[in-house]
Amino acid sequence: MKRRSFTRLDVSVLIVCVVMFGCGPPKLPNAKIAGTVKIDGSPLSEGSIVFYPTDREGGAEGGEIKDGKYSAQVSLGPKQVQIRAPKNVTGKAERIEGMTEIPMQEETLPAKFNTESELKFNVEKDNQAVDFDLTTK
Repeated sequence: MKRRSFTRLDVSVLIVCVVMFGCGPPKLPNAKIAGTVKIDGSPLSEGSIVFYPTDREGGAEGGEIKDGKYSAQVSLGPKQVQIRAPKNVTGKAERIEGMTEIPMQEETLPAKFNTESELKFNVEKDNQAVDFDLTTK
């Protein structure tokens, strides 16, 4: 059996194909979503919101929450939603060599809204409004 070796032309054609057609998975359609986040009836002053795909299509996407409002670009499909509102712990900081002190933070929201989130949402279209009125009591 004769063994074939690659020529410079073969390698050049391969590189052109990869550049033209890409080598990763196809980009998923996405949508802009926006809404409000309230905790016990009041707007969440600061925090973050992250949408994790429950169908394993794509990655985590999200944005900042400021004065109870957020907006984000996310891929279409079913999501698990995690909402976080960390605060600095007074008098506690972590020192990393060559850097300034980094304040230690603790989560102010119950785990059912973040690490053990029970929040679900299906992103179906662009410009969808998604509001979260969360109760901690």
